[in-house]
Amino acid sequence: MRRMIARLALLPALILSNPAPALAQSSSDTARREAWLEVHVPRAGETIYETEMLLLSVRGYYAIPINREALNTPDIPGFAWMEMGFDDWRDVQVDGRQLRGFERRVALFPERPGTLTIPAFTHWLSVTEASGGRAERRILSEPVAIKVSPPPQQQGWWLPARDVVIEERWDRLPDQLEFGQSAQRTVTFTALGASPEMLPPTPDLSTAGLHVFPHPEERSRRLTQEGPISTVTWRWTVTLLRPEAVVLSEVSIPWFDTDARTLRTEILPRYRVALAEAADPIRESLLGRWITSHAPILGMLLGFALGVLILFKGRRLETWRSILAKLSASPARSCRRDIRRAAWRGDIAGLRAAAYRMAQLTAEPGSEAVSVSRAVSGLDAHLFAGSAPPPSKEIIRSVGRQLLTPQRSKT
Repeated sequence: MRRMIARLALLPALILSNPAPALAQSSSDTARREAWLEVHVPRAGETIYETEMLLLSVRGYYAIPINREALNTPDIPGFAWMEMGFDDWRDVQVDGRQLRGFERRVALFPERPGTLTIPAFTHWLSVTEASGGRAERRILSEPVAIKVSPPPQQQGWWLPARDVVIEERWDRLPDQLEFGQSAQRTVTFTALGASPEMLPPTPDLSTAGLHVFPHPEERSRRLTQEGPISTVTWRWTVTLLRPEAVVLSEVSIPWFDTDARTLRTEILPRYRVALAEAADPIRESLLGRWITSHAPILGMLLGFALGVLILFKGRRLETWRSILAKLSASPARSCRRDIRRAAWRGDIAGLRAAAYRMAQLTAEPGSEAVSVSRAVSGLDAHLFAGSAPPPSKEIIRSVGRQLLTPQRSKT
């Protein structure tokens, strides 16, 4: 009994002799419950390739009233980086508690292989304490180590991206050129999850028989919460140097799909560059020489034809006129040519105008007017309905094919 009383008497002295560990642990737990900062890196344990985008999220959780705040992005050796838009503040639930949540998205692009470290982020807070006073607090995240590998593709242009889209257009049909006329080809290359300088340079389209002049390229960038969307626009002026048709070869552009983790290839298609038949200078020169050499015979035939026409009067003369009108250039043929060109370019307004002209030319019963009217009605729905989305080039070309091969109405 005396021994137990002696031990109880020594207990306060033992507690007071070493109070630091208990107080430090209590302070750490309190700080963790009030505020903490995390850095979340997707696929941190997987293989990351050089220049591949890491879209990390810096997330903070706070149970204290904040008056002012500032998140400092540290220097990150071995990475190029850019912040994605504005910080996001919102209320969140963590372990059944209502907290104030913070998030900032940062795109990192490793510049070399090896083990690279993302340093700690610092969130400076000015908070209101329980006593009513204000205090400054510094919240730190933990550093994160990333293992970066060299690109799996050692030859050609290396482009890791989440998605790639290519759009192109010609200002005129490349196989319907006149002598001395040029056509401009424009290609827009867009990549999600890549910076503008990562996009490929202007492809070389040099081809024997063609003069291909590359214009200065244009690069731009737009920041989104899913990463940067970068665009490069290439333009070439193509001129045919000889009367024979020339094939502009296709171009392959490889890229690495970072979502599917596989190599892919985009293709700029091949095109035939040629003179239109009516504008072929060789044909025109041959025709001119033939007319010159046969001028006497042609003059006699023309005189004979005029004499025959003079002999016919009234109805017979009108019959000859109708025959000659049918033998002359057909307006319907001109409409079909305009429809074909507008459909190829994706010009919905030009396609509609040409279709209406065809409808006027084919207005008699049993003709093509029914199919033309239906196709034009579909175009009007896209042109004049405010809620309808603009049709794609594939839809416009499909309507063009429908107009060129219409179904006759049933009687």
